[in-house]
Amino acid sequence: MRSNEPASGAGDPSLPEEAIPLPDVTRPPTAEDPRLRLADESLSAGSHAGGADPEGRQNEQVSPSLADDLAAIRAELVALRSETQHVNAILDRLHAENEQLRRGEADRQLQPIFRDLIKLADDWQSMGKSWSGRESATPDDVVSKCLGMAEDAALILERHGVDLDEPEPGDVFDRRRHRALASVSTEDPSVAGRVKEVRRPGYVLGGKVLRFAEVVVFRS
Repeated sequence: MRSNEPASGAGDPSLPEEAIPLPDVTRPPTAEDPRLRLADESLSAGSHAGGADPEGRQNEQVSPSLADDLAAIRAELVALRSETQHVNAILDRLHAENEQLRRGEADRQLQPIFRDLIKLADDWQSMGKSWSGRESATPDDVVSKCLGMAEDAALILERHGVDLDEPEPGDVFDRRRHRALASVSTEDPSVAGRVKEVRRPGYVLGGKVLRFAEVVVFRS
């Protein structure tokens, strides 16, 4: 005879009306399984409870395996520090050797220039001695000698990659190459902004201006 009494738990207001899902024991648990989460929480709570002393302080004892691991890490840090010091010493030595090589290379590059300048100085000295024995020198002689020495200096610069940049009167004034020392007013608009006179030539090395040509410019 079927009983008319409700099943156990039926009508109990403390239980939800929908059916309570039962865990599927046929499948292995996953990381999201609430059973594992509850187990982890229980283990964690147990470990905290067991690791605390009566005053509530954490157990400060270190296991032998952890002490061995810390000793190994400390030894590795000491070895790493020693290796770092050795590498730094090598880098310092390489830097010093590199600086020495750079100075040597710069000296080798400058040696031809020094030789040319020495020759120029010798030429000036020889010219001075030759003039000291002369009773007189005409202005043309002086001008010729000075222009000759300037030409020798220009040849020295040219041999070492320095080009002469000497504009001509009437050239358009170029701020990238010229420096205006003075300006002269003109009523001719066709020559305004052009070079009237060249005071000193310019010099260029590898496309870079070493000295701007110094000029006088017409202005309107």
